[in-house]
Amino acid sequence: MGREIDILTIEKAIYEAFKQVSEHVFINNAPRATAEQMTDYIVIEVGNNITFEGTYKKAYADFYLYVRQKKSDMDDVPRNNTLFNKLLSMIPFVTDTFSIITPTVNIGGREGNFSVNAVRCNLIIK
Repeated sequence: MGREIDILTIEKAIYEAFKQVSEHVFINNAPRATAEQMTDYIVIEVGNNITFEGTYKKAYADFYLYVRQKKSDMDDVPRNNTLFNKLLSMIPFVTDTFSIITPTVNIGGREGNFSVNAVRCNLIIK
């Protein structure tokens, strides 16, 4: 087993798959400015602190779901709940070359006009 890691291929596969949750998916960085019409988006961070574990590599895949708050400064709870459960339903996410498993959930953050829910998963690279 070599020490090669094709993070770009992993990121592309995750990007394409998680577009089922939100049409706005970003890798590693949230957009600096969010268009008024963007009501939700996902930021995915892949491959931080990769550990070589014999026949596989282990890292984390972090998912941040942003849902715009309603103008009344209240969360859009039904939309947030629907999208968050859709994101969770995609885990475990398994391909021939990697698996995303074991989600840990952090619910209820805020960033600007968005509610933020985070999911950290183990990323196992085969």
